[in-house]
Amino acid sequence: MTQIAYSLCMDGHYFIGPACPLDGWSSAESLELTKAVEKLTDQHMEISLASLQQIGISDRALQQGMIVEYPGNFSGFDLLTPGPDAATAYTSRRKR
Repeated sequence: MTQIAYSLCMDGHYFIGPACPLDGWSSAESLELTKAVEKLTDQHMEISLASLQQIGISDRALQQGMIVEYPGNFSGFDLLTPGPDAATAYTSRRKR
């Protein structure tokens, strides 16, 4: 399984990393989440709410984030946009 943490953009979609690839928007919470995920990855720990809380991430950063678990080694999507009927996902061009 692959866990990916997404941050909420001011426009309502979710992105990976410190800044939104669509408009460059970032926040203290997206930076905090990105650093926390890097720390967990460096320590070979699973990305989960429990592990993020264990390393001391703020409640605000958790509230502005979302963790998605994908099967196998799937690298996930760069962006997720909630739609009226279901979430719309944008295909990743990232390399893992």
